[in-house]
Amino acid sequence: MARSGRGKMIHHGKESRGVESLPVVVMLGAIMAAGTVALGIETISRAQRISHFQRAVESFDLFVEQCRLLCAGGLSDSRLVEIELGDGKIALKGNLVQLFIEGTVRTELLPLPIFGGENELRSGSYLLRICQQNGVFFIKIEAV
Repeated sequence: MARSGRGKMIHHGKESRGVESLPVVVMLGAIMAAGTVALGIETISRAQRISHFQRAVESFDLFVEQCRLLCAGGLSDSRLVEIELGDGKIALKGNLVQLFIEGTVRTELLPLPIFGGENELRSGSYLLRICQQNGVFFIKIEAV
């Protein structure tokens, strides 16, 4: 303790320790804030990945549904389908359609085989049409 000019006692103990520890508190706060921001960014990124995955699955389901509805119709019926697969793709092989996205495979069997110029579909618009050749019915796919 020290005496001030007027004879009052000045306590330096706790007050000076508080001032000395202020930079440490500020630094810890900054570290915690940075960690929280990083965690928030990762959470948003994960939500976006899930959203892209979910959109691809929904597009695949829509594609399969439209193919099945088309098969219930008649010759020359057609449907326009918009699919959004992100980094995914739909593989076509006869009656079998498969969604490949982020290591996941989803498979469906259609009532009629699919023929088109492509064995894979990516994001885009496609015209689906029921056709017949040599007595065999099939779904023809054309990119629009």
